Amino acid sequence: MSIPARSQPIEIVTPDTIAGQLLEADLTSGSLLARSTIWNLAGYLAPLVVAVAVIPFLIKRLGTAEYGVLTIAWGVVGYFGIFDMGLSNALTKFVAECIGRESQEDINDIFHTGLALLLGSSVCGAILLAMLARPLAYSWLSVPAQLRSETCVVFRLFAIALPFVVSVACFRGTLGAYQRFDVINKIQIAIGTVSFAGPAVLALFSRNLIPIVAFLVASRIIAWLVYLYCCIQLVPALPLRLYPSRRMIRPLVTFGGWMSICNLLDPLFLYSDRMILGVVVSMNAVAFYATPFDMVSRLWLIPDALNTALFPAYASSMKRDGRRATALLEKAGHYLFPLILAPVLLVTLFARQILTVWIDASFAAHSAVVLQWLAAGVLLSSLARMPWTLLIAHRPDLPAKLVLFEAPVYLAVVYGLIRLYGLEGAAMAWTCRCGFNCAVLHALTWRALPDSYRAIRKNATMLTMGTLTLAGTVLLPDAITPRGVYMAVALVAIATITWFCVMSAEERRELIPVPEFS
Repeated sequence: MSIPARSQPIEIVTPDTIAGQLLEADLTSGSLLARSTIWNLAGYLAPLVVAVAVIPFLIKRLGTAEYGVLTIAWGVVGYFGIFDMGLSNALTKFVAECIGRESQEDINDIFHTGLALLLGSSVCGAILLAMLARPLAYSWLSVPAQLRSETCVVFRLFAIALPFVVSVACFRGTLGAYQRFDVINKIQIAIGTVSFAGPAVLALFSRNLIPIVAFLVASRIIAWLVYLYCCIQLVPALPLRLYPSRRMIRPLVTFGGWMSICNLLDPLFLYSDRMILGVVVSMNAVAFYATPFDMVSRLWLIPDALNTALFPAYASSMKRDGRRATALLEKAGHYLFPLILAPVLLVTLFARQILTVWIDASFAAHSAVVLQWLAAGVLLSSLARMPWTLLIAHRPDLPAKLVLFEAPVYLAVVYGLIRLYGLEGAAMAWTCRCGFNCAVLHALTWRALPDSYRAIRKNATMLTMGTLTLAGTVLLPDAITPRGVYMAVALVAIATITWFCVMSAEERRELIPVPEFS
């Protein structure tokens, strides 16, 4: 999938900016990727910290029903995010391919076509949401009678915000292509903080949801304008007049279409097990499963922060010979494996103690084993994200086709294991799917990019070590001391094996440079 060539390429020298100076080596440099990863982590964590601090106050001040309406309405807007059509990643990919290749006019066409597509689809979504506001408030949702009129207005206000919420993907995708995740996450941190702190301040004066939602809508519009300003500052050659290019529609929509398949089916793997548990076992079982799942899945912040930074680097490299992409895949494994294994092993070893302190001993008795299974799945799915990101940059159809194959199989397996093993069966099914997905994605990457063999072999070695380490925890007594000793010994042993047996001498020198003496 590539950008159609112009019949008469126009050579444009851009101003002395980052946009005009970036080359492939710049986009894929280790220091830049490290900074981008750190910014991504900050962008994920800062709003989460604010949310944890503010949500209890909002629930107490607004009331459970009112806060429930607010979260459901925002969730519906999030679902309408499907009108993004995968174009954020498409923009990042195609713009990154053009950077440093004197393709400013191509970048302009990609930007304006993507923005026009996003605005068009999101306006359609906004109209649909506005039309559905009344049935959602009065019929489809169990909204208390006294809140129905207010809820209807809330949905219509969010419909106004929808084009801004969706089309901002154009600006984020463009900034991401230039590895300006510092800019993206500064805005993300600001808007995330305002999204929770603002309603908390307004709730001091009124429990009415309408002014709170109006504030949220206004904040999204302001964020949209800030993103646009940052894009223009980064790429001054971008014309302000919206002028989409017909030749760019097909590659953007095709790539975005494959991404949309993954995005549409992803909730199936995240929520179908809860629904089946509720039908086959009980709603109590759903709580015992969903709570540890929501806790341990937060660890995905680590691989997501890294892979978000890697995606434009992969796209830029794959446009050429792809060698830099496979080298990055190899190095990413070295960094991600210890970062994700340590917390996963901690959760696996002390699942019962963590749940006891966090909730209570009775809850831990039901959910400790579930948490251990899910932690293993998080390790497998985290490492699967590395080849997934590379394939998305190179062959987005392959991950989408894999998801289409996995969906019906997973539903059958999760139903069967829940019938056999109940609560633990759901966790077993999800973890087995993560293992299958990880293995197949690595195999597909090897087949699509034969040069990736060394990276995949190293990932397989690290995965084997991690899996055996987690399996060894079942032999330990419940006492904290032997489990703590096991964790320390296991991490030291794995770090030593990785350093001397998995990493090459050149990679070790990159991490600990040897000083030169004259």
